[in-house]
Amino acid sequence: LAHNVIYKLLDGVHERIELAQQGGKKIEVEAVAVVREIFELSGKAKGTVVAGCRVDEGVFKKSLLCRVSRDGQTVFRGSVSSLKHFREEVTEVRKGMECGIVLRGFNDLKPDDQIESIVEEEVLK
Repeated sequence: LAHNVIYKLLDGVHERIELAQQGGKKIEVEAVAVVREIFELSGKAKGTVVAGCRVDEGVFKKSLLCRVSRDGQTVFRGSVSSLKHFREEVTEVRKGMECGIVLRGFNDLKPDDQIESIVEEEVLK
């Protein structure tokens, strides 16, 4: 048992050393929401696109950065402008729940896009 802990610790250290040598960012995906349907708002919010989503993994948090993936390619990286469960503005949505997501500065969402809630950690060289 003690050997397993040491090996896991060493693996973590080796991963950090590799990242430090490359320089850059380590990205951890906290949650994944899949776009089911797209809604375009009218009235004062005309031009705003809401992604009707279901959270498939983790807890999707409004405060974290997000990235949108389509067919395996990242098409947007930025922040969440609005996160709603039914009509109520919320700070997080848990796995299995549906929500509406508005992204700041990005309206080109399509059904089946994946919106990932991510944490970026700077790794110094």
